Amino acid sequence: MKKNIIILIVVLIIIFCVIIAALIGLSTAGISTVQQSERDTQRRTALNEIDLQINSFYADNSTYPSAITINGARDTVNISSSKIVKLTKAAIALPASATNSTDKGSKYCYYVSGNDYVVGVMLESSGAYTTKGNLPAATCASYPL
Repeated sequence: MKKNIIILIVVLIIIFCVIIAALIGLSTAGISTVQQSERDTQRRTALNEIDLQINSFYADNSTYPSAITINGARDTVNISSSKIVKLTKAAIALPASATNSTDKGSKYCYYVSGNDYVVGVMLESSGAYTTKGNLPAATCASYPL
């Protein structure tokens, strides 16, 4: 009888540990997804700010900037000497050789052709560029920064 009670207690402890491990595993996956979504939100916010500054440049100069520079070390985007956008950690640029955005930074693209432009950032969740401007997103993917 005593042996059966001990076996029952051990089995219950094992079942309890398995349930706790499963819950931890599920919550870790959920937290990772939420963090990824938050970083993508920061990227979209940065893209909106960059797009606003590009259009401000256009309003001042009647042309789009021929190039923009993203400085990961200083967490800034230089559109012109007077137009600088500050980036959050998730929105900091990765080198053009990067294959995807990560939690350490983002992969940007920019292309201008006459009075048309496209600027974009690659999102972690989809692995695709989200863009602003009046050229197709596929154009942007060919011109990483």
